[in-house]
Amino acid sequence: MLKEFKEYVNEYDMNNHNIKYRYNHSLRVQKICVALAKMLNLNKEDAEIIKIAGLLHDIGRFEQLKLTNSFSDNEFDHAAYGAMILFKEGLIENFNVNPKYYDILEFAILNHNRFKIMEINDERKIMIAKILRDADKIDIFDAYTYQKIYKITNIDDEVSQDVAIEFKKHESINRKIRKTKADLLISIIAFVFDINYKESFEIINEQKYLDELYNQIENKEKFKEYFDYAKDYIKERIDEYAR
Repeated sequence: MLKEFKEYVNEYDMNNHNIKYRYNHSLRVQKICVALAKMLNLNKEDAEIIKIAGLLHDIGRFEQLKLTNSFSDNEFDHAAYGAMILFKEGLIENFNVNPKYYDILEFAILNHNRFKIMEINDERKIMIAKILRDADKIDIFDAYTYQKIYKITNIDDEVSQDVAIEFKKHESINRKIRKTKADLLISIIAFVFDINYKESFEIINEQKYLDELYNQIENKEKFKEYFDYAKDYIKERIDEYAR
């Protein structure tokens, strides 16, 4: 399947750093999904499903960049588009995936970027979607810190009131209410409020993503309370799972 995925991506311009980043992001998310599957002791079939979901979750991004020259989800829902080309147009058939996995994969890919996962009465689908969302966010944290794909240094503007309120409610930040560069920073920190598994929290904690992000900001004291709040939340969740 990895060979087929690379062949698909090679139809785009791999010299474009955005295309190359999305390709590598897909590989990394797949690797994180595999690690989480092992840590969570998933059965063989579910481990295979989450491995596939990790690789294919962002397949809509490549056509998004071609069509819009942007990765903005305000303009283009890459998850919905990816699910559509895979499962409505039949692209999934190129990847030698067992058809009995199609339904659960479609749900996971469709929901990986939503503000909230769709409410359904299917614990297995919800589990796969949650693991994929965790893995995706972990790699985005990594992109802002160790990979330095994105950089946030000096931030002159202020956190919007609506964003501050949602943050203090332990809510992830809806992109629709973000107004400032500071809001973007807070929305990244707030990823921790949409993490689902102790093992994911432990990865974030062990990698010190919040510390790394904090250290790269020049006027960091301005945002210290948000980082401290998020770090306390992570500790509380890990301790909660330990009880």
